[in-house]
Amino acid sequence: MKFEFDIKKVDLVTLGGVDLRKTFKEKMKKNFEQFLGETIYNSTRDVELDDKCKAIHRGEKVEFNEREKELFERAVKAIEFEPGLIERKILKQVIKIDD
Repeated sequence: MKFEFDIKKVDLVTLGGVDLRKTFKEKMKKNFEQFLGETIYNSTRDVELDDKCKAIHRGEKVEFNEREKELFERAVKAIEFEPGLIERKILKQVIKIDD
C-alpha cells in the first residue's frame, strides 16, 4: 500500500481561531515544517525516510510505503505535542492512495 502526506494541508487553526503555526514559530523559532521534518529525521534514523524528512522540512508532499508510514506515525506520537490537537491534525493527513 502507498500513503501520501502533505504538510501544507495540515490545518493548525483551533476552533477559537488561533493559528498554531504562528504560535509555533514564535515559540520554537522555526517553521512547523522545519521542526517536524528535523524531529522525525532525528528520531527515526531510517535511511529510507531521510529524503522524505528533508522534503517535509521543505514543505513538500511525500509518499510512504506501509513500513515508512508506521515509522512516521510512531515518531509523530512520540513528539507529544501540546496541545494534542497538533498530533491528530498531522496523522489525519496521512492518506491511503494505492493498494
